[in-house]
Amino acid sequence: MTRTQSEELRSKVTALKAQGMTKRAVCETLGISGNQWDHYSRTPEQVAARRVRRDVWHAKVPSVLACKVARFNRRVKPSQVIDARAFEASVRECPTCYLTGRPVNLCDRKAYELVSDAGALRLVCARAAGCLEGMTCDELIALSKEIAAQHVTRDAF
Repeated sequence: MTRTQSEELRSKVTALKAQGMTKRAVCETLGISGNQWDHYSRTPEQVAARRVRRDVWHAKVPSVLACKVARFNRRVKPSQVIDARAFEASVRECPTCYLTGRPVNLCDRKAYELVSDAGALRLVCARAAGCLEGMTCDELIALSKEIAAQHVTRDAF
């Protein structure tokens, strides 16, 4: 449908609506669906307001991250509950893995895990999270240093 056809249909819907016709009557008269009536019966102000609401919705915490924070909050004591919006704001600029420094896609639920480390919530990539298995981040870092030191001495000979 071209822009002119769309504008013509909008003016017809608006005119019939102004005459007091019901949604069903307008749809039957013009041969359009209810969804098309909803679309063409909006005023320019309503369309603009809808765009603003959509922008606000997209600015909210990504649902994947919010779900992960909610799951984390269900497992911890009430004093350790994390605010999802505050946490998302802290990692939004540059979401990187706390352990590896790799970039993390917050919208991919399999790409990262949330890990509690010394009372703080940490964003950890899935690969590093698989290595943690019952260790804290500090314990994993210490173990990695030991492994690296072992390989440096072993490779020296």
